[in-house]
Amino acid sequence: MADSYYQKLKNLVSAGRLSICLIVAPSRTSSSLVEHVIGNSSDIDNECHEPFLGARRDGFDPEEGYRQIYESAGGEFFENSSRKKSIVIKEMAHFIGKNDLSQVNAIGIKTALIGKNKNDNPDLCFDSASEFIEYFLK
Repeated sequence: MADSYYQKLKNLVSAGRLSICLIVAPSRTSSSLVEHVIGNSSDIDNECHEPFLGARRDGFDPEEGYRQIYESAGGEFFENSSRKKSIVIKEMAHFIGKNDLSQVNAIGIKTALIGKNKNDNPDLCFDSASEFIEYFLK
């Protein structure tokens, strides 16, 4: 049986070939702007915008979100190459539950939460999009 997209991403991250910056924010916090600002950085190769957007639909398979991330990184062409890449993923906070964040952290992805209480204790937590952009561009 072929590896799931989740497993493929995990393998790429573990091998040091894929670096992912995940932005999780509620709506109306300028997080899409943050995604595009970071996406224009020379440190980032690709963007993946809201891969789990369909998560509220009945029958949504999370593997579809992982497939979108995998394809944003370059898919099979990238996986079979020796290149390294960095991508930024922006997702809406209400599409990601606590279990999903633990799965993301298990892959080895650093997570930035925008508009969340700093006591939530993610790797990086910012009160606003502008605070995050200022941190990232330092």
